[in-house]
Order: sequence, then structure tokens, then C-alpha cells
Amino acid sequence: MGIFLGLHFQFAMEICCSMFIAPFTTMLSYSTLLVFFTFVLCYLFKIQWQRAQKPKQPFLPTGPKPWPIVGNLPELIINNKKTSVSHWIHSVMKEMNAEIACIRLGNVYVIPKRVAEADNLVLYVLNQCKKGDEGGLVDLGLVAQQYCFNVTRKLIFNRRYLREGKADGGPGFEEEEYIDAIFAFVIHLYSFCISGYLPFLRGLGLEGHEIIMEDATSVLEKYNNPIIEDRIQQWRDGKKHERQDLLYVFVSLTDDSGTPLLSADEIKLKLM
Repeated sequence: MGIFLGLHFQFAMEICCSMFIAPFTTMLSYSTLLVFFTFVLCYLFKIQWQRAQKPKQPFLPTGPKPWPIVGNLPELIINNKKTSVSHWIHSVMKEMNAEIACIRLGNVYVIPKRVAEADNLVLYVLNQCKKGDEGGLVDLGLVAQQYCFNVTRKLIFNRRYLREGKADGGPGFEEEEYIDAIFAFVIHLYSFCISGYLPFLRGLGLEGHEIIMEDATSVLEKYNNPIIEDRIQQWRDGKKHERQDLLYVFVSLTDDSGTPLLSADEIKLKLM
């Protein structure tokens, strides 16, 4: 009797498991798999999205072919016994006829770039040092002035000299006159003047400021206006299409109908 009841109880437990517990276990395994695959898909989507958002590696300039691991260090070490590192880099760029290059030293990428104004400055100082009659003296004030104004003229007019300059890379008469006029203009523009407080004295020119300002303005206009007028004509004739400097930016400004926003006189005043 006891054996019969035991078998009956075991059979009843198997029926209960098949009816209630087994489906629940199957559902639990399906849910687990669904959650697992969901996490996998989310992870893969995240990786793909990060790759899409990551900015592309910019192309590096050309340069001498590097060796594995050490890069161009062997060439640098060999040539360092003959000349300086800077001279070796300049010679490499000269051989490649490149304004910018990429030289790998180990894991570091060195990207030198030649600057025309800096080269001109070094050339001028070198030529001044070679002059035997002056004992190699260099006027640093003149060098600093010319370098600063050369950069400014390059940004505004895309030229270093107003005319030809000197053979040694120094400023010509026109550049010196131009810089003197700018300094005179800046010094006297906001300087104290009695006629600024008593307007009826302006015609007398007591301090001489008005005459100095008129002379400086005429010098600036003498050099600026022909360049500005020529650029405006070139742009209107369609000979120029690229904004190579600040002057071309002013000339190219137009409204929605294509009408220039700045007249020739307004451009001249802005570049005074």
C-alpha cells in the first residue's frame, strides 16, 4: 500500500511539473535569451555609432619615408654631425620643394612649415651682418617695424612691398615713407590739441597737428588708393574670384541682390 501511494505521489508531481514548472522554465530561458541578444545589439549599435561620430584622421603632409619604430631618427642623427637639426629639416623641405612637411621622429610627428615673411626677415638680418662697411650692425627697431608691417600688408594687400624693395630684402623708400606716415598718423590722431576743445582755432594750426595729419593721410592714400581701385576693377571684371586677402573680402561683400555692400570710398576709409 505504501509503495502504491509513493508511486501515485511521484506521478502526481511529474504531472504538476509538466503543467506548471516546465512552461515557466521555458519562458524564463526565452526571456533570458531575449535580454542577452538585446544587450548585444545595443552594444554593437553603440560601437557603430561611436565610429560614425569619431572625426576622421586628417591627412598628414608628405615627408621622407620613415623607418619602422624609429621613424626618421637615423637620418637626423647622421646629418646632425654635419649640420644642425633645423638646417637638415630645411634641406629636406628644399629637396622636396615643399612649404610644409611631416617628419616622424619615433612616435612623434614633426610638421615644419616655411613662412615667407620669416625667411625674408632672416635673409635681411643675414645680409646686414655681412656688410663689412657697417661692421655687421643691425637696426633691430627697423627690423621689427618692417616685419610687423610686412605681415600686415600681406594680410591686407597680399604683398610684402609696395614697390620693389631692396635687393638685400630690406624696405625700400616707399615702405619707409609708408611706415613713417602710419606712425605720424597714430601719434597725432588722439594727441592733445587745443583746437580740439576750441574749434574756432583749427584753421590756425597752432600745434601743427593738422598739417602733419594731412601729410600722413596723403602718403597713405598715395599708396593705398591705386591698389584698392585696381583690385575693385579686377573683381568687377571677373579677373579675380578668390578672396586672397582682406581687401578682396571687402570688395566681394554683396547683399542678396548682388549689390556691393561697400563703396570704393568706404573700403579706402576702412583700410586707412
